[in-house]
Amino acid sequence: MWFLILSTALLLLIFKLKKVFSYWKDRGVDYVNPLYYFGSFYENILRCNSRGDILHDIYNKFPNKRYVGFYNCFQPILLIRDIELIKRITVKDHETFHSHSEFIPPELDSLWSRNIVALQDRKLWNNLRSSLTPIFTTYNLKSSFTILQQFSNNFVNYLVNKSDGKNIIVEMKEITQRFSSDITAYYYFGAKCDAINNPDNQVHRMMGKAMMLSFLNTYTNVMGKLCPKILKWTGARAYSQEVRNFFFDIMKQSIKIRLENKSSTSDVISALMRFYKAEEYHINDVDSNILEDITAHAFVLLFSEYESVTSILSLIWYELTLNPDIQRKLYEEIVDTLEKFGGSVSYDAIMSMGYLDNFFDEILRLHQPNSIIDRRAMRDYIIEAENPGEKDIIIEKGATIWILQKGIQMDPDYFSNPETFDPDRFSNENKHNIKNGANMPFGSGPRSCPGNREFYTNYCISIF
Repeated sequence: MWFLILSTALLLLIFKLKKVFSYWKDRGVDYVNPLYYFGSFYENILRCNSRGDILHDIYNKFPNKRYVGFYNCFQPILLIRDIELIKRITVKDHETFHSHSEFIPPELDSLWSRNIVALQDRKLWNNLRSSLTPIFTTYNLKSSFTILQQFSNNFVNYLVNKSDGKNIIVEMKEITQRFSSDITAYYYFGAKCDAINNPDNQVHRMMGKAMMLSFLNTYTNVMGKLCPKILKWTGARAYSQEVRNFFFDIMKQSIKIRLENKSSTSDVISALMRFYKAEEYHINDVDSNILEDITAHAFVLLFSEYESVTSILSLIWYELTLNPDIQRKLYEEIVDTLEKFGGSVSYDAIMSMGYLDNFFDEILRLHQPNSIIDRRAMRDYIIEAENPGEKDIIIEKGATIWILQKGIQMDPDYFSNPETFDPDRFSNENKHNIKNGANMPFGSGPRSCPGNREFYTNYCISIF
């Protein structure tokens, strides 16, 4: 009896898997053969390869295709390779693809599901985006320049004092993480950290815990794709309760200080307070849902910038070390700029530096802050056939498409000698050779990163 039941269950499972993993074949789309249960990412799940490198291999296997299918566990995903199709999906037809795919079921962790990245409600997202965009205007960037410069000076002074005039070996990524903690904690939570001089600072330690990709994070991500119901039963979350409580308390204190002082600064916290009308509440009586929303938005912005600043600045030091000629050229431009602006570092001085701008563009082309751009279809969408061998395909409502930035930005069809670090490819004399839409380190379309100019300012001050 039990043998019959188990055999029937096994046959049903095999039938189900065959049906799931025949999704792209049935639609006539070229695809990568999956490993059952784990799809195309079993090497990433086993920590043998990065997701970005796996996707890059998939991208390169189909050089003449506009798109290719693969599987993220049980989930069929379409990888878009064609620039014109990418622009159509992310810009022209943005209303159909205005949301990101779900990392985990939204009801499991409000700190994740309520942030601006995960928001599915298009109207709410548009209104929130409009409220945050003014923070990153030239006026506000100039206003915050002195603070950012102070963090950079602390960074440089730490290295100078540590070296004491001698050559030393330092772990730049670890130091850059501390520098990133100082900037992001202040900018998004109003917290003074000084991790550059005090690596045991509690804010810095808690940020490290929040950003660490632990086994539990991997389990949550995988099970969210394999069987979301299991996550609901286990009560798994994207962030630990310790991390949640810590950042909730910091945000509550920051809001309290602003209400007490009746300050009207143009930073992220103040913008979120205005959006949720938190100014209307008594100091000790801010609605818990509003506090959670504000914390969720600030936290995902902190998460994004902390990771980006840490990785990109580390890679900047790496490329400068590998390319002494580029380092010398950049240094000469800095010296010339200081002479031009009377020896002072200012926002206008940095924005006037053409080679620094080219250098930054090339860093982000070769070392992308994010590996993919993802979008979720809010209604059925037809990709019409254009090339021989293609046929019309339907991206069904709720389906996910991915765009591999690394694939596009490392494609020799768009960038000559893509493995070579060459800032001059973005010079005024050469940038006309770059196809429109081929370089998209901060995303594409209205859902691209709103803080790209603030990121740029951070990086440039640090290099300067």
